[in-house]
Amino acid sequence: MNFLKKLRIPVVIVVFILSGMFISKMAADAYKESLLVNGYQLTVDGQEWAIVEDKKALTDMLDLYKSTYVKSVDINAHFISIEFTQNVEITDVRVEKEVFTPMTKVEEMIYGVEAPAVYYTVVRGDSLSNIAIKHKVSLTKIINLNPQLNPDKIWAGNKILFEPMNPVLDVEVKLQSTVVESIEYSTQYIKDKTIMQNIRVVVKKGVEGSKEVTYDITMKNGYETNTAVLKETQLTAPTGSIVRVGTKRTLLRISGSNFGVVTGRLSSNFGWRRDPISGVRKFHSG
Repeated sequence: MNFLKKLRIPVVIVVFILSGMFISKMAADAYKESLLVNGYQLTVDGQEWAIVEDKKALTDMLDLYKSTYVKSVDINAHFISIEFTQNVEITDVRVEKEVFTPMTKVEEMIYGVEAPAVYYTVVRGDSLSNIAIKHKVSLTKIINLNPQLNPDKIWAGNKILFEPMNPVLDVEVKLQSTVVESIEYSTQYIKDKTIMQNIRVVVKKGVEGSKEVTYDITMKNGYETNTAVLKETQLTAPTGSIVRVGTKRTLLRISGSNFGVVTGRLSSNFGWRRDPISGVRKFHSG
């Protein structure tokens, strides 16, 4: 019995000490928590980029960045999605106020560039095909990256984009656009021995038809990566043209009307067309 009485005192002391330590820790934790504030952490592909105080300012900055890649898109286009290709997340955190990243620094990170755009400056005597061959860049790529360019008319001093800027954050835009396009007409050529060789006489002028075409378009960082036709509706049918082609070699009189008839189709007429992405009229060179 005396032993139990003797043991009780140390146990009480230990419990008292442990309780005090626990209470002290709770108080310390509460104090630390009182020093913390709400913050918002920006992560890209799981990597922490920044912690900011204003969530709306951060989301607005990200949205503004994404919008820079749709400025050239026709206002009548229907946007399906405008998203980062990376996994960009904003999560709530509790942090000390001193850890907040300045918004100017966050902006620099968001608008960061891994590689600048590569341009070529046209010099006198250049042609688009020669430029493509010399610099080993496909002609199709040059035309796609420079939609404002008329392939048949380039001038010294013109800037031609070879490689677009490679940003740190990539933006993919999916949209649908409906435009009215022309339908080429067919041309019937009739050989005529009564007309001098190399002379052509238009018997009937052709008239282009029209069609409404809906495109499904994917863009990355402002440039088209894929385009597919979703729907095509004819509005007006084209009217074919008839042209007599002279075959007469001399001025000798030839009796009869021995005409030969051949038919052909224009691959594509020269003229202006509406670009499905920008909505701007572009010259089509055939």
